[in-house]
Amino acid sequence: MLSTLEKVAPICLDASRMYRILSTQFDRLSAGSIYRALHDLWTAGLLVRTEGARRRAFYAIKPEALNDQSDTLRCQCGERLVFIEDLALREHLRSRAFGAGFAVDEGSIFTITTTCAKCR
Repeated sequence: MLSTLEKVAPICLDASRMYRILSTQFDRLSAGSIYRALHDLWTAGLLVRTEGARRRAFYAIKPEALNDQSDTLRCQCGERLVFIEDLALREHLRSRAFGAGFAVDEGSIFTITTTCAKCR
């Protein structure tokens, strides 16, 4: 699963697409085992999870360098997730949020949801 997610990055996969990919390689594979394994990898901190259309969960490899200061750019479909580490941008967003009356603490992470070229 991890190598499959590495190959498709920055695309995120949901459990059904992961099952379709892996079922061609393994004879005894159930959709339930894919769901459990993705959830277990996510709770272990190896994956990041984002929500897509119809509240489907999409998963991607969590970059080693990902820390509390990493923000994300995600497509509204949930299938594309890009990690941003730009301190100047982060400080600008924090300043704008604070100016608009938002309480922004040190641990806050910004997620910018937009539309990728594929969905456009």
